[in-house]
Amino acid sequence: MTSCADPNRATAAPDIPVSPATAQHPDRQNQLQSCFHSMPRIARLRTTAAPGPGTTPAHLVIRRDDPAAITFRNPIMNWIILLTAGLFEIVWAVGLKYTESFSRFWPSAVTLAAMAVSVGLLGIAMKNLPVGTAYAVWVGVGAVGTAIMGIILFGESASPARLLSLALIVCGIIGLKLSTPA
Repeated sequence: MTSCADPNRATAAPDIPVSPATAQHPDRQNQLQSCFHSMPRIARLRTTAAPGPGTTPAHLVIRRDDPAAITFRNPIMNWIILLTAGLFEIVWAVGLKYTESFSRFWPSAVTLAAMAVSVGLLGIAMKNLPVGTAYAVWVGVGAVGTAIMGIILFGESASPARLLSLALIVCGIIGLKLSTPA
């Protein structure tokens, strides 16, 4: 018999249908439901976010030794997180221009928040991507995006040599993506 204190075992929530085997034993069903409510919140999220009772979605892994450490099995999701981190890098890089040496509160707050989100997402993406590739893509997305935003927002030069250089960075990012094993 499993213990209610074990958050890594299969459990059922009152609003999730239980398996046919458990449905035939109402006492076991009641025990599972009472154990569900005594579990820590992260364990309940783990069981209720799944397509069935006690399972974890195919794209998500929650480590048994650290339920708060979430990683993604789907390699596409890691790249989406990395690109999102790059977009937040663009936000904070452009935001630095508006902070006026961090003398303006709201631009400074947005910039610092974007920095934290960007680095946090980079850390999540690095769990499953090679560190050199992830960092280079993050910096590349941020550099290209920031240069483009500089052209659009601040009227910076859009010379053919500069645009060609940005295109070469984009080619490098694509090359890193294509050459990274899944």
